[in-house]
Amino acid sequence: MQQHPRLSWVRLLVYAGDRLLAQPLFAYLCLYLATTLAGIKTLNHIINAAILIFVLSAANSDLYIGSRTLYGLAIEGKAPGIFRRVNRLGVPWVALTFCTMFCALVFLNVKSSSAKG
Repeated sequence: MQQHPRLSWVRLLVYAGDRLLAQPLFAYLCLYLATTLAGIKTLNHIINAAILIFVLSAANSDLYIGSRTLYGLAIEGKAPGIFRRVNRLGVPWVALTFCTMFCALVFLNVKSSSAKG
């Protein structure tokens, strides 16, 4: 019988007959399940905050890289010239705005039914 590899980590932390393992959502949230059963209520929030900080940091660096790459391509003549525009601080604001619009595409699929699985 093939078993999901993430469930092996849950078995190390949680009793195999626990009722929470029967719910499909909790089978993938190993840290949440372990901290809930251990009675550590604030650790879940700390883990979520750390993940949020990591995601925002990655998004920030990706916007920096994307806008500077597009600006460099425009300087070389391989992208439209409008992306060469910078503000008085040297920020390529047109390229940054263009890259930021792609970040908004992520939220096009967000709706209330997407949380239901």
